[in-house]
Amino acid sequence: MKWMYVLIGIIVSIIVVVILAYLFVPPKISIKNEKANVLHAYNMQYTVTRFGINYTNKTTKSGKINTKKLGDYKITFKTKIGFKNFKQIKIIKVVDEEKPVITLNGTKQTYVCKGQIYQDEGAKAIDNYDGDITKKIKTKKTEKKIIYSVKDSSKNKIVKKRTLLEGDITPPKLILKGES
Repeated sequence: MKWMYVLIGIIVSIIVVVILAYLFVPPKISIKNEKANVLHAYNMQYTVTRFGINYTNKTTKSGKINTKKLGDYKITFKTKIGFKNFKQIKIIKVVDEEKPVITLNGTKQTYVCKGQIYQDEGAKAIDNYDGDITKKIKTKKTEKKIIYSVKDSSKNKIVKKRTLLEGDITPPKLILKGES
């Protein structure tokens, strides 16, 4: 008879734990990429689960993400499960992970006549977030290369090289003087 009271006590304890878990354990919100790229923040994908059950379709999301401005954005998720409402706040970080683009003026390879000094044609740099960052280009000249590098405001760096080849590829011009 004593074992029966113990068994009832165990069953009641399990029921209380299940009820408390149902009442107070919030669902888990899984965001595909919490550190959102500037281009993908507006299309945030998420799932809401609790005890293996998917509640995504019973969840509303509120808050705005400005994909044109880097920073942290507060998004509120509200989920109704039975008679209980759960509210959770997630911080979504909008970041720029895209490297700038350097475009060389002229060709990637150029010929320089022996004894001549190469006159650099320069380059342009455009960034998806900062726009024109040509003025930030750093140039390093070696004997055989010119190395262009630039970083955007998010510290994304790109390097592009121009190869200098020795040689004269311009054919000579013959100019005849006098009568032919």
